[in-house]
Amino acid sequence: MVKSDGFGSKTIGNIGSFALLTNNITGPGLVVLPVIYGQCGWLPTTLLIFMCMLIAGFTSMLACESMAMIPGNRFFQGRVEFGYLAKRILSPGLYQVMFWIFIFNLLTTNISAVIESSQVPNTNPVWYPRPPKIRTIP
Repeated sequence: MVKSDGFGSKTIGNIGSFALLTNNITGPGLVVLPVIYGQCGWLPTTLLIFMCMLIAGFTSMLACESMAMIPGNRFFQGRVEFGYLAKRILSPGLYQVMFWIFIFNLLTTNISAVIESSQVPNTNPVWYPRPPKIRTIP
């Protein structure tokens, strides 16, 4: 169902929102988690993940409170997205800085995903057999 503003209705549901949230949180870093646990140990890595979880939770609550403070959106009946919220709250200069930081974040996330995806075939000998050993005679 598409509304007149072209964005569609808000019908994602709890399961869909949980799936998107989990994908966005673990997507870029999921491939390197075993390496990090192997190099740093289980305790510091787990503590750091929980610290990031707390910071992300508080940041999400702050974003929800900010969205609820937009006039006419007290109970989230309107569509207030991140860019519009930043434009309403920040000065024009800070909005431009935030916008370019956001674009840089998207760019680095995509570059990281391409690099990680390209390294998968290089580390999995099941997909690509190893080349035969070359013996040299002295």
